[in-house]
Amino acid sequence: MDPVSTESQVSLLLKGWVWWVTIPLAAGAGWLAVKMAWPETAHLGRGGRWLRVLRAAVAVLLVLFLGQPVIQTLFPKYQEPRVVLLLDRSASMEVRDTQETLEWKVRAAAAVGLLDEKLRDTNAEQAAALLRQAQGRVETAAAALRLAQQAARESVANAGIARLRIKDVCAALKQAGQLSDEALAKARAKAAAPQELALGIEKAAKEAASLTKEIDETPLDTAGVGDRLQDKLRLIEAHRKSLGQLFALAARTQDLADRALGERNDPVIRTALAQLEGMNRLAIAERLLTRQVKPFVDARKVLVKAYHLDTDLQPAPYLQAALTEGLTPANSVAEKKPAAQEAAAEREKVAETDLATPLFRLAEREGQENVAAVVLCSDGRHTTGPLPEDAARALAARGVKLHALGVGAVKAPADICIARLEGPLSVFKDETIRLTAHLRGVGYKDREAKLVLKRGQEVLQERGIKFVSEDWRQETFEVPASQSGANLFIASIEPLEGEALTLNNSAEALVDVASDKLRVLVIDEEPRWETRYVASLLRRERKMVLDERWLRYGQGFDKSTPALPEEPGKLDEYDLVVLGDIPSERLNDADQKRLAAYVSDRGGFLVILAGRLAMPQRYLTGPVAELLPIRPVGSLAEGSGLPAAQAVQQGVRVRLAEPKEPPEIVQILRDASLNEQLWPLLPELKFVHRPSFAKPGAVPLLVTDDVRQDVAVASQFFGLGRVLYLGTDETWRWRHKVGDRVHAYFWSQAIRWGVSQRLTGDKRLKVGVDRRRIRPGEKVEVLARPADAKGLPVNDAIVVAEVEHKTSRQRIQLQPVADSRGLYRGDLQNLPSGLHNIVVRVDGPGFQDLKGEVQVMAREAAGQEGVELTRDLDRLNSMAQAGGGVCMDLLQAGELLKTISAEGKYLEREESFELWSSYPALLLVVGLLSAEWLLRKRYGLA
Repeated sequence: MDPVSTESQVSLLLKGWVWWVTIPLAAGAGWLAVKMAWPETAHLGRGGRWLRVLRAAVAVLLVLFLGQPVIQTLFPKYQEPRVVLLLDRSASMEVRDTQETLEWKVRAAAAVGLLDEKLRDTNAEQAAALLRQAQGRVETAAAALRLAQQAARESVANAGIARLRIKDVCAALKQAGQLSDEALAKARAKAAAPQELALGIEKAAKEAASLTKEIDETPLDTAGVGDRLQDKLRLIEAHRKSLGQLFALAARTQDLADRALGERNDPVIRTALAQLEGMNRLAIAERLLTRQVKPFVDARKVLVKAYHLDTDLQPAPYLQAALTEGLTPANSVAEKKPAAQEAAAEREKVAETDLATPLFRLAEREGQENVAAVVLCSDGRHTTGPLPEDAARALAARGVKLHALGVGAVKAPADICIARLEGPLSVFKDETIRLTAHLRGVGYKDREAKLVLKRGQEVLQERGIKFVSEDWRQETFEVPASQSGANLFIASIEPLEGEALTLNNSAEALVDVASDKLRVLVIDEEPRWETRYVASLLRRERKMVLDERWLRYGQGFDKSTPALPEEPGKLDEYDLVVLGDIPSERLNDADQKRLAAYVSDRGGFLVILAGRLAMPQRYLTGPVAELLPIRPVGSLAEGSGLPAAQAVQQGVRVRLAEPKEPPEIVQILRDASLNEQLWPLLPELKFVHRPSFAKPGAVPLLVTDDVRQDVAVASQFFGLGRVLYLGTDETWRWRHKVGDRVHAYFWSQAIRWGVSQRLTGDKRLKVGVDRRRIRPGEKVEVLARPADAKGLPVNDAIVVAEVEHKTSRQRIQLQPVADSRGLYRGDLQNLPSGLHNIVVRVDGPGFQDLKGEVQVMAREAAGQEGVELTRDLDRLNSMAQAGGGVCMDLLQAGELLKTISAEGKYLEREESFELWSSYPALLLVVGLLSAEWLLRKRYGLA
């Protein structure tokens, strides 16, 4: 649609009373005003007439304003059709596909402008394209014939309808025959084409003509018409298959021609192929798109908007400029952005690729524009985020088609990959750290390589490995935990010749080595299955000192025994307290306050396990109720007459409360999609406290997988400490069939989260941070608790934290936290990538030689980028299908662009001006009244 000049439209609307009421009333009000003013002004002559006119005008205006008149102006705006181009720039796009066939390299070199296109004999390629179109027309004919067969079988009276369908069949077959004739001309124009190709196409053209005649002459008003049409349908299907075989033959013929061209001993061709092999996927895609998009823009009069994507949507100004200017290969995108290339070379490995989030962002950003289609240029490797098919369907719902251009080889290139380095999250000093590297080598069978394990820059172990197959394998290291703090272990393999990607030759694992052990207190009425399994899990951890307190177990049972240790300060010695199903009689108000102070002031970690007896339904108010991340319900379930915790006991499964961004505690599997699917598959829980709703500020982790969605697991920060609530005492059931991994990993993650702020170090100066691992640029909170020689907290000290890096240095003074028993805190901002040693000192007598140290690692999270380097064709096809588009190879970009239908459209921008409530209207009425008053004063009537 070409833009044409259109004029704006102005109209007057009444939003109040309707016009057929307002106008007569206004006329009547004007007449009445004149009538009433006549006796007073009749003797004034001309002046009287003006007085009557002014008064009538005011009356008419006031009545008209009751109709709420509005002046509405419509301004038409032409919107150009827009096509959005999304170019994947994740780490896998930096692969060089040197293993591709010679014929593909010749075609790619010509497509990106490294090789003169005229050197290629493309007659077979054009014949193949025509045969593909002919095959499509035959498929259309088959569909129309099925409809004709159905109509004819239903009733002889439907012969007219069937005849119309037959006309469609004949038209499609006629078009297929014409395309076959064109393909035959192309095949005969190629001297090196095999004779069978030309003969086969000639035969196909004759078959199309013969089928057209036979089907057109088929009688439709006699018995047995359905069977006759079925015979014709079989002939059409056979013709379609023969066209498919001819297409494959034409494609092989083109491959032979391109291979012969590539094998020429021509320096121009050799140079072009060498340059192509030096280009990665991203460079090839950029260069090809700049050549293909500009002619499309000029021919179709569309606007192309370019973006980059990896885990989010980013503007692509250099690519946008190249597409707009139509740069020649000698003035390519890569040559226009040396700074961007240098930054790409120096940036850290992209951890993940998210093909869904950028599409959702695009829908938000371009939602008001006339977007006809989105073209995604990618290798299809989606490693994190929501399902991209859902994002494609969201675009299709807006009327925007998603097309895909596949980049990268279908066959895996030669590459060595270390997918991940697994190890414990934390250990204690002098324990043994077991690290497992998951690796494989593709294209290097029977080749040897050197695997190196480092701690920072220190080489710990080296070993030679041999790739006997292309399957995944494991290499395990055992090293002593000799250094306290954050230990960064790196497993790497020296690159071998011809590797497609070297960014995936290493993997990291961060292990926190603690110098002091974790003290844990488990309290319950009796050793229930839940607390028994938890205690067993904690007991076998050498890094923990476990105290168990079973109140109704063993000799000396006393119903009045308090739940908490009675010794002053004893509770504060524990880093973690697990509180079971304790009745309120064992937790009086004073002990509840002690427990709340342990969490809020001391910074302790409290785990609360629900039970059928008392927790949490017996704690409706008080300090424990404040500690709970949920709102406790009443003692009886409404209408049931049973205790609330026992009102619902049928089996129920759980699911993630926040599937998109689950907290670390419930991240059992690395893959977000698999992790989301895991939880509802776990064994049912026979008991979950219901109903339960998360408090404001609390974080629900797991909810019941039913319509009620009661909170099963939740967490919250409480003062300086943290609280984890489990609304069930049956997480031990998760061990069934799946073994100990889910149960043990869940509790390990929970403990790691809860004690991450634990202060460690000397008794006189304990220090800590809120997180041991952060992303570059994030802040870290530093905590310190100094004490005097007697162990008493110091509340008036000057506490300083300092961190040095090769590019920066920070020094901050920690501020005391009110009512926290000598705790100080402060934030270190914008820590760059690397391992940071934070040193805390206290300025005061007795602290001169005392310092506390804690390490923090700033590093991007390891992901699956670079593990699989082949093109994910299934993913690209499913995305294109969900988005209503097509999926083609990158070299077919020009053909794909031709399929895009884009038209401009006009949008109307509306502007309204409310006369009845505007200042000009008010001034008009005031002006008329003022003029009347002045005239009345002049004639002595005022």
